[in-house]
This record gives sequence, C-alpha cells and structure tokens, in this order.
Amino acid sequence: MKCGYGKDEAKSALDKLLEKAKEQNWPIEMIFCVGCCGCSSDTKGTNDTEGTNDTEGTNDTEGTNDTKGKNFCGHVLLSKEAGGYTSKKTENGLEFKNRSSYNMDKSWVQFLDDELVQNPGANPIKVTEADCIYSGDIVIADPVAARQLRDGRKLIGIEMEGSGIARGLRECHPLPVTLKSDNFLVVKGVSDNADSGKNEEMETLLFGEKRGPLNDDERQEVATLQSVALVCRAIA
Repeated sequence: MKCGYGKDEAKSALDKLLEKAKEQNWPIEMIFCVGCCGCSSDTKGTNDTEGTNDTEGTNDTEGTNDTKGKNFCGHVLLSKEAGGYTSKKTENGLEFKNRSSYNMDKSWVQFLDDELVQNPGANPIKVTEADCIYSGDIVIADPVAARQLRDGRKLIGIEMEGSGIARGLRECHPLPVTLKSDNFLVVKGVSDNADSGKNEEMETLLFGEKRGPLNDDERQEVATLQSVALVCRAIA
C-alpha cells in the first residue's frame, strides 16, 4: 500500500490496511516499509559505490578535507531497530527531542541479509546493516545535524515513515492474530548521505553497477526500486 510522506501518513496507511485485512480476513504476517532514505556514517570523504563490503572506506575519491560523508547511494539498509524523533530549529542548529526506539523482526533481517537473496546470480543488491533507521519530521542534509542524530552510532538511516508503522502496530487493538507488534521491517535504499551533496548529482549503485552521476529524484527512484526488489526476492 502506498502512503504519503511522514510518520502520520504512514500510520494512517497502516490503519487502513489493517482495517481492510480485518474485513477480508487476510492472514497478514509481516509488514515491510520500503522506499528511500538518507544515510549517515562515521566515515568521511570516501566512496563506497563500488559494491564492496568495506564500511571503513578505501576508495578516497572525495578527498579527506571534504565534509561530505561516505557515499552509500544505492545500498539497501537493514536494521534490527527503528527509531523516531522530533526536531526543533535553534540558533545553534537542529535539536533532536522525543526519541523513541522500536525492535523490528530480527529473523527477516537475517533472511534479507542472505547472500542468495542479495545476489541470486544476476542483478546483485548491495545490503548494509545500520545500527538504527530513524524516522523524523524533516529531511536532513547537514552532516553536523546528522552526526548529532547518530549520537555515537557508526551508521544510521534517516527517513520519515518507519516509526509511524511501529507506533501504529503498537496502538492497534487487537492486531490480526497472525501479526505481532514487531512483525515489521524498514527496508530503505540509500539516495543521499544526509549532507550537502543531497542536492548535487552523485554516483549510485544499481544492481551492482555504478550509475550516474544522477540527481536526487533519480537516485530516489533507484533506491526505492532496489528496496522493493530485495523484499520481493525474499517473499517470492
């Protein structure tokens, strides 16, 4: 089911889906939230659009004096934790408040992280595990703000819907008998690195091949396509 932008829109779409499932007696067992996201890591000035498994970065094509983060565009992020927050603009920048944390389905993280799902022999998808995938109320394109949100974590995803799904599952009473409150997973493709490069053209990975430079809208399409493809492979 397609939803609008933001946590409230995601929760509203989930409420409608669960109501329809109740009417039609659908045996829903799992909810996936797919799409695109930003990514912030503690590695600066390196490029990981080559499809390697190195999260430290060895290909320094951006320059060590650049404030831009490592390029994870085209990766698909998985995490065992979804996080929520609200933000407030202050004279010192963004302030993050009301943080929340939700456990996601660990078994599906392991399943989607399987090599045969990522690379069944053609069109490989680069998967990276994040410490947390956060959902907020604004788009973040500032490495300082992204670092504050990361708060010591090595790598996080930043998007706008996942925690709305988590909250909706916990507030729905009763849930379908086939569904538990942690039977959901945020699976998002990376379209930007939560820095000033968001509005610039950048290279991205598409099924294992470097593409671009592409603009932000094009990278969002690539990121969403690969997140959907990964989930479809796993459930097919």
